[in-house]
Order: sequence, then structure tokens, then C-alpha cells
Amino acid sequence: PYFREIQCGARSAISDLTPTGTITDSPTLAIATAIYDEIGMLAGVVVAGIEPQRLHELTLIHRRGSGAAYGIFDSRGTLVFHSRRPQLPWSERIEWGKGDDLLAKALKTGQPQTGRIILPLGEGEWLSARVPIQQIGWVAGAGQPMPHALAPLKQDLLKDTLLAPAVFGGALCVARMVARTISRPIEYLAQDARRMGDGEVIHRVD
Repeated sequence: PYFREIQCGARSAISDLTPTGTITDSPTLAIATAIYDEIGMLAGVVVAGIEPQRLHELTLIHRRGSGAAYGIFDSRGTLVFHSRRPQLPWSERIEWGKGDDLLAKALKTGQPQTGRIILPLGEGEWLSARVPIQQIGWVAGAGQPMPHALAPLKQDLLKDTLLAPAVFGGALCVARMVARTISRPIEYLAQDARRMGDGEVIHRVD
């Protein structure tokens, strides 16, 4: 398929993952680039075979949260690469694609998908995202186990629970101080007004 894409005018193309390569028994993908002659006619194609586990050498350099992982899926939903399990056998790569609901939706709609899912291969429940790579029809995925993903929220909730009474108490004190600051002069004015109404001369300048 990738060769036909180049014959139809694409300057480069990428294949889906295959169970074996031409010179290796490992799962392999191909990246192809067109070669044109001096008059712009297709003269040939250069093809590079890549074993997915070698992508581990290019692991993303940004820091990921505790237990987090990322993956890459081809246009059929086959798992090409997983940062925590780079050397999965072919059967498990296929099985993953069948059990990942977010992946299926991302491939079908072409839109990013996020949510809580039970991952295949005994990975448990994860908070995950699947984002289509529009240029090649693949999907990038990232996720974190639910206990790890919710840990910061639980910590913040605990802090809020402990701090709430103190914050409430402080706010109550401030409210009382403000109320006194505002209400006392009003009370003085009301008293003076009553005394003036009774005919008493007020000497205090307040």
C-alpha cells in the first residue's frame, strides 16, 4: 500500500506494522520516500524497514507522571510501540487494538478521545487519551493508571479538607472585624440622632 501511495504522487509514505520484515522475523514497519529524475518523473523509491522496539532509543525526553506510558498505533489499531512494553509479541499487539475503545473511536472519527478505560493485556483501569496523527493516519496514545492519576487530586482534597475549617474560621474573624468597623459608627450615629431628637445638644465630633 505505501508503494502504491508513492506511485499515485505521494512524496513519502509509511506502512502499517507487519508481523515480520523482509530480513527479520520481528514486527516491522516501512518508511518510503520517492526519488524523482531531472524532469520530475518517479525514478525509484527508497524504503527503510524499522523494528518498533528500536523506537525505545528515541523515547520522549519530557517527564511523565508516575506510572504513565505512551503508545503509537497504526491505521488498523495495531500497537506499534509502547513505552513500558517495547517488545510485545505480534499476537498481543493485535489483541491490544481489539480491546481499546478509545483507540477505536479515534480511528473511526479522526478526533481525539479521552476517558477512563480498562486496558487490554491485564493493564487495569487507566485515564487515557488517543489522538489521531492526521498526516499518516496513525494514533498516538498516552495514559496513567487511575490510582496514580487521582493521587494528586486526593492529596489536594485532603489539604482542602484540613484547611477548610481554618480558612472558614479566618474568614469569620475578618467578617466580624469588618462588621464591627462598619456597624459601630452607625450605632453611634443612631444614638446621636435619638439624643438630638430628644433635644440634647451633641458636643462630641465623631
